[in-house]
Amino acid sequence: MRKGQAALLIAAAILIMLGLLFLVENFLPSWMHITNLIWPAIFLAGGIWFLLSASSNHGKYWGLFMPGSILTGLGLIFLITSYLPFTWSFLWPIILISIGVGFFLMMFFGRVFGLIIPAAILCSLGLVFFIISALASISPVAWSLLWPLIIIFIGVAMLTIFFFRHSIVYSFSRKPVDEKTETVPRQEHLT
Repeated sequence: MRKGQAALLIAAAILIMLGLLFLVENFLPSWMHITNLIWPAIFLAGGIWFLLSASSNHGKYWGLFMPGSILTGLGLIFLITSYLPFTWSFLWPIILISIGVGFFLMMFFGRVFGLIIPAAILCSLGLVFFIISALASISPVAWSLLWPLIIIFIGVAMLTIFFFRHSIVYSFSRKPVDEKTETVPRQEHLT
């Protein structure tokens, strides 16, 4: 079978399955809409495919972790908003967390240790905004906790940058850095 014929058969099978899905949904009660699963399933399947592709090649394609984590996060948001009483205004920090997780996975599989800084910042921001959204939805008085949380987050971010800048993470860099002057020492060649 040729490549074009196989693609035609796959496209026809997908269209037949979608048609059957929409036909069956007409006979189900209104609370069991199967089509609410289509968008989350598409995003989750794409995200999982990217994640599996990136991890199955021994880290060769570690850049695929970023779209995989983003699509998986969006799929989770669509799935949660379809069946639970949460809205985008509460769940949007999942996007920040999924990007941070993508950076973490790229760091571990790609051995690029400098990616820990954006990963930590994005995951921390996502968690802080989740806490703020939860507090704001519980009571309006909880907004008074917003400003101390922002100040704490800024302090934690500054400490994270300071400690990782002076830690072993930067000792894996390609060029050694002189700690006193923070410059790359000159290599003198004998001519």
